[in-house]
Amino acid sequence: MVTNDFTKVIEKAFQKKASGKDHKLVPSVSKIYSTPTESTGKLKIESKDEKIFEMLVGKKPMTFGVGYGEVAIYWLYNYSEGNREETGHLKKEILKLNQGKNQPDLMFNPSGPAMEIKAYESSDKVSLGRFQDSLKIFIDLTAPILGIRNLVRTGSVTILNLNFEKLLEACSDFCDLRQAIKDNDLRRYDIFKRMDKSFEEFDSIASRIGLQDCTYQKNGIQPGGEYIAYRLGQFAIREATKVKPGDGQFMCVVAGSKGKFDKSKGVALIQLNQDDISTDIEVLKKGFLFKGGAFQVAFKSVFGQ
Repeated sequence: MVTNDFTKVIEKAFQKKASGKDHKLVPSVSKIYSTPTESTGKLKIESKDEKIFEMLVGKKPMTFGVGYGEVAIYWLYNYSEGNREETGHLKKEILKLNQGKNQPDLMFNPSGPAMEIKAYESSDKVSLGRFQDSLKIFIDLTAPILGIRNLVRTGSVTILNLNFEKLLEACSDFCDLRQAIKDNDLRRYDIFKRMDKSFEEFDSIASRIGLQDCTYQKNGIQPGGEYIAYRLGQFAIREATKVKPGDGQFMCVVAGSKGKFDKSKGVALIQLNQDDISTDIEVLKKGFLFKGGAFQVAFKSVFGQ
């Protein structure tokens, strides 16, 4: 018998006041929902299950970090007739709870795929939440770039309000100053010597993580600001998704907000294959941004779905 925070919330949702706890009152789904594949795209919910699913989207335990939509998805994949005991409880978890530090929300037994559940009005831009751990290297890379941009322009751009347009602006300033200092041997001045140290630190990190093409080329064509911004955008998306939900795993976007399901938009299943991250700079320009301390990605366009 399976008992956890999700089964308790589901049980409570169907109890009659005088009946006490009775898991048999929880309805079964009308069919067995298959494990998602790359071609799934949109999760088709049978009409017989829609009303219950819609109600469960607004239910969640008081557990930290659990959002709307997770309980509904858990019910959809686990509560088939053949997976119920006589008491109504689950025989086993087909889709199991998987929450934890940097872990996707749910995972199919025994070894995946995993699913990160997000309840958003659409899948155009979905927040991956706090990014201080997953994007630490990206933060270190962009620190000198944003520092130079803020030195030579008005207004302040930080990691908390960064988008592609602002990153492009900052990378262009970074490239111009880097080339001016190195090509004209301005390092004899202390202030430029300190700046050059920042350039060297950037090149060291970039070389270590496979972004050698963004470093200063002593005897070649220099990478421009647009190219560096493009490569850094790709890197940020790759780093943010490689752990949660992980390469080849799924982002599950339950349309709606504040626990209200938008049936017209439904549930999107987007497989995040690292190799599918767009190489189209026009896609990346609108593909990510930092907002309110969270990193947002347009998953469907960035991953080509």
